[in-house]
Amino acid sequence: MAQIDPVKAAEEEALRRQETTLLLKANIAKAQGLQNEGDYEAAALLYEESTRLVDRLGGVNVEAEYRAAIEGLTQSRLALSQASFEQRDFPAAANQMDKLLKFDPKSATARDQKAYVLATEKEHEPYMPSQDVVDKLPAYRAKKVEVSALIQDGKMLYEMRLLDEAKKKLRQAIEMDPAAKPAYYYLSLIQEAEYGDEARKRDAMQKERLVEVERSWNEGCRSRAPRCRSRIPIFARTRSTQPVAVVRQFCAS
Repeated sequence: MAQIDPVKAAEEEALRRQETTLLLKANIAKAQGLQNEGDYEAAALLYEESTRLVDRLGGVNVEAEYRAAIEGLTQSRLALSQASFEQRDFPAAANQMDKLLKFDPKSATARDQKAYVLATEKEHEPYMPSQDVVDKLPAYRAKKVEVSALIQDGKMLYEMRLLDEAKKKLRQAIEMDPAAKPAYYYLSLIQEAEYGDEARKRDAMQKERLVEVERSWNEGCRSRAPRCRSRIPIFARTRSTQPVAVVRQFCAS
């Protein structure tokens, strides 16, 4: 069995400790930056990892780093707890303090905050929705997002003048949420656009019929051109204000 060189082993251990210490300091610096940016969850996870690195080092020569990690973790978890508390999500607020107590069991801040959260939750219990209703919130919010996306699709399709496709999207949104007022609004715009299109088509068809009538009359008049020309001097002498009607009268006679 090969003997272990104690000098080499000591050098390797010193190198590992040095690398771990550098990683610890880098983690704390990064966590502090995230905390300053308001990303408390990411900061808290890095602070927790930092305390594990302190344990790996046996807490020797890293007392300042440990204090910084615990202080940062406390502030981050407290901020997350307070945010949940303001949303009246008392279980989540208490859970943040439970997470802090795992890394700092003696934390007075964690104990006091958790006690305050639980006491407030008890006071509000008669006015809080049941857990069954609370559990349905994620599905309700997801449905709202889907309805909003359908309405936006319908709006864009309407603007692209793809009216049939737009109606399908908007009717689907109304089926999912009958109280979706924007869907009704865009449906009314589509109906107005369709009415306008049909009115313009009807106008065009009427004008086309008038053109056909005029064309037919002109062709009939030209076929009897000698008779029409013989009547023109008489028309000229009448000085009528209805020249077309008079010409038609003479041509027809």
